[in-house]
Amino acid sequence: MLVIIGIFWVMAALVFVFSQWIAPLFLVSSPSPTSGFNYAKAFGGVIKPFGLWVAGALLVLGPVAALYQAAMRGADSVAAKALGTGGRKRR
Repeated sequence: MLVIIGIFWVMAALVFVFSQWIAPLFLVSSPSPTSGFNYAKAFGGVIKPFGLWVAGALLVLGPVAALYQAAMRGADSVAAKALGTGGRKRR
């Protein structure tokens, strides 16, 4: 279960670092030399909040996914025991 939570939290950290530090470095304030379009003004204000929302959702979904996986494993164990197909069999 900790692996599932860890995977989600590492993904959240990567999204946060990319959206807060790395992506703004690529958005220079000067317009593109070929098109003349200023990408920093168009997308600069969207990337940081979007990254925060996605990172926050991943932080919350990590434990939720782990609890869901635990419930599924528990249900499989109960069903196998009820059907007599799980656990150790006596000889």
